[in-house]
Parts: sequence; structure tokens; C-alpha cells
Amino acid sequence: MAAASGAAVLGRIKSAKLEGDALVATRTTHGGRLAIEMRLEAGLAVATANDPIDHDGDIALGKRSTAAFERIPLADQSIALETAPIVIGGGRGLNEAGFVHLEQIARCLGGAVSASLPAVDLGLAPVSRQVGQSGKFVTPEIYLAIGMSGTPQHLAGIGSATRIIAINKDPEAPIFGFAESGAIADAHLLLPLLCAALATDEGMTA
Repeated sequence: MAAASGAAVLGRIKSAKLEGDALVATRTTHGGRLAIEMRLEAGLAVATANDPIDHDGDIALGKRSTAAFERIPLADQSIALETAPIVIGGGRGLNEAGFVHLEQIARCLGGAVSASLPAVDLGLAPVSRQVGQSGKFVTPEIYLAIGMSGTPQHLAGIGSATRIIAINKDPEAPIFGFAESGAIADAHLLLPLLCAALATDEGMTA
């Protein structure tokens, strides 16, 4: 949406208000321990929120109008992230459609979906699914890391005994240095094929 409209991306915010003609949005970082104020003097902005945000109602720049806020949560996971035998993690290399595919894969494999901090900041997943130093710690048998670079902050949230399988189109991505196996591929092309293959196998099993 931001790319199509030439808007600034504010990430996951907690509040929004007008100060004169400028939009001032607040977001948290480091697990909520710090707050950052961002100021936009002109133009459009795109932001996400996991919870209803604090706002003064009028946030249009240069022209006052009442903004409507609607929260659309992801479906509840049937398997808890902390106890799932398989966790499918998505990073900033994915988009909304990519996370829909992760949900489908998780259902087929009896696993749960997680996300890196950058993916959560982009609004692709709620903070309740964040794995890493400022998120949850998981110890699945297999962690499928898709579209994530493999930062130390994210890997700190994965148990040392977990087998990591990585999918990334960048052959130099650090995640491959920690993965037991992986594929150098564009996740946007590979995930639909993987979903189709798993759906076929599930149908044959049934």
C-alpha cells in the first residue's frame, strides 16, 4: 500500500496525533522498553497496530478529517507457539500473501507460525507470534525460517537443539550458516508450490 501510494511507512504504532500540521506517531521498540516519536510534516503515512491505538480523531495532514481505525486479527492458532513441534517462521522477505501460505503450511504439518521482529513491525504478524531476543523462546524439533536473514537477535529465540531449515533467495544470508539444510529460492514462488504439494499429500492421506 505504501509503495503504491508513495507513503512513508511508520511500522507498528501505539498512538497518533497532530501537532500543528505535522503527524506525530509513537511506536515502541526493545520489547516495549523504549518509545520512539516519528514526525511527518507532509504526505501520506501507512502504519499498523496490534491493538486499538490512542489517537485524537483528526490525523489527516493539511486537511482535517475523522480517521476510522479497524483491527483485523489473524486467526487463532490451534497449536501454541511455545509447544509446537514444528514452527514456520516468516521474516521481512515475505508479504501478507506469504504469511497466508505459512498458515496453510502450519495447518498441514501440525505446526505454528512465528515471525521475526521486522515482520512484526511491518504488521505482517502480531507481536504474540514474535520469536527472538525481545519476543518468545521456542524449542521445536524443526524451525522453518522463510524470508529472514538470521540475525543473532532472532536466533536467540530458538533452542540450540532445534533443526533449522532455511529458505532465502540470498545465498549469502547469515541464516544458511546456522541451518542444517535449506533452499536458495524466492519464497513468493516456492511457497505456493509447497502449499499445493502438502495439500495433495493431505488429500491422498485422507
